[in-house]
Amino acid sequence: MQKLWKLRKSLVMTQKSMHYTAWWVDERQNKVVRRSISLYTLFPLLAACSSATDVTQVNTGSVTEMTLPHVLRSVAAIDPSGLQLQVSVNDATTTLLREEDNIWRGSVEVPANQTSRVEIEWGTDYGNSGYVRLAAQQRFIFVGAEERTILFDDGYSTSFDDDNDTRTNLSELEQNRSPVDRKDVFIGANGTFAEGITYPSSGVCGHKIPINVLTRGASTNPDIWWCAKLQSTLVDLDGNVQNIENLQLTVSVEDDIIFTDGSSVSEDQFYHDDSIEIYIDGDNNKRGPYDGLNDFQFRFVPIGDGVFNVARGPNSFSSTNLNGSFEYYNGGYILTATIPLQEVGIRKGFEFGINVEVSDDDNGGDRDAKYAWVAAEGVDDSWTNTRLFGTSQVE
Repeated sequence: MQKLWKLRKSLVMTQKSMHYTAWWVDERQNKVVRRSISLYTLFPLLAACSSATDVTQVNTGSVTEMTLPHVLRSVAAIDPSGLQLQVSVNDATTTLLREEDNIWRGSVEVPANQTSRVEIEWGTDYGNSGYVRLAAQQRFIFVGAEERTILFDDGYSTSFDDDNDTRTNLSELEQNRSPVDRKDVFIGANGTFAEGITYPSSGVCGHKIPINVLTRGASTNPDIWWCAKLQSTLVDLDGNVQNIENLQLTVSVEDDIIFTDGSSVSEDQFYHDDSIEIYIDGDNNKRGPYDGLNDFQFRFVPIGDGVFNVARGPNSFSSTNLNGSFEYYNGGYILTATIPLQEVGIRKGFEFGINVEVSDDDNGGDRDAKYAWVAAEGVDDSWTNTRLFGTSQVE
């Protein structure tokens, strides 16, 4: 296996008809080994040497063909049809085109008889914000006069962080965050607006922000979204008129079977039922554990026509003037919740943490699935960790 390992790391090939000549270093004998090897022998040898399912290579004199690497294939939020693949040789960049579901092709020119920097970069367009880099790797390689295959197998770097928030662009897409702005959404009097990408209109309060990251159970791909807007209410307190500013938040859930039997056990078991959870970190400090000052978990349970039960999470600070109501339609329900900004520590013009999650129960007992706006797939920890919230700002 020593010889195979060196072949994988240092393979150099020139082509003559259907045979290649290969060189590799045999460290045990401290010498260079030269062998003539057929094309049909070479391919299974490469497959045997590779520790991953991806083999990324650039063919210097013919069409280069690449498949989507595993580091991107494993992220459900990435749409392959929107990806761009660029191969740069020194200062010249070639964009490979997606010609099949998982195959990109193009011709890459590499100068002969010199050392060149060859870089492979994957990225995607992110709405009005333009191109966002996701993964890249590069090599400095000497290419002789003959055609050559440059093998990349050292792994991709995914360290790009366009908004400098310590989260990589790739991880933020995976978690439904904006990779280009520290604020994932803005909320104003006209509603919620995402940064960098345009979602469909809610018709109620700005954009439909999708709640589609599966954190528990089996996915059924329901249509779930949220939006919010700033609302001002005039309140007469002992003859004095006071302007109270609220966050009016709407959550729409597609669900044709609603179960709310948790109350038959105890109120703290409502998380097993169909329900909506709203998380707030009023000053966006995102320390992790709830701070007992302005970190909140509110759970709204649809228990009747227009009626709701609200339960505060075990780590939440108390808020008294929370309000809400449910509307039901054929195949789902809609929550409208009113949250006073002052009581949860939100200040206009300053960032705050927020997340919205939905539990689904179709047959009683334990819940069947849970979905989140911001989360990594399979991670259901917002109820204990404020670092997992998204970021917003009221304008």
